[in-house]
Amino acid sequence: MRSLLLVGVAAIAMLSLSCSSSDDSGSAGDTVTQDIGPEEATVTVGDATVHFPAGSLVIKRTITITVVDAPAPDGYVSLSKRIKCAPTGIDFAAPVTMQMRFNDDGANKATVLWSSAIQPGFTDVHGKANGDGTMSADVQHFSEGFVGYKK
Repeated sequence: MRSLLLVGVAAIAMLSLSCSSSDDSGSAGDTVTQDIGPEEATVTVGDATVHFPAGSLVIKRTITITVVDAPAPDGYVSLSKRIKCAPTGIDFAAPVTMQMRFNDDGANKATVLWSSAIQPGFTDVHGKANGDGTMSADVQHFSEGFVGYKK
């Protein structure tokens, strides 16, 4: 019985390692993994804060938020680190607020750009400068984004 238990534990460990993914689009960054439920919650990682209002998730989910130095995608100017949220594709019952620190380049074009599963590239989700070197925007789903603008 004990050997069967050890085999089960080993199988679970191998599955969890095989389900991880890597991404070469930037240097390793700060990462937080946390269980978030229907209650209000705020997660801060690196230069980013993610605020989940009460009811944004209807069930408890394990989420991972990573902030990385990554080059701007083709056709964009990046003014912040990239925030990557997993699992991608989670749709929220109420918008979640992403807040990121950015370096204003004076072009007066900065906004929050967020990726979408249904549209290639990044979409302007109408970021608002907070006057403290950060910009915030509400998003309806988990994916990735940054502060910047289209060239």
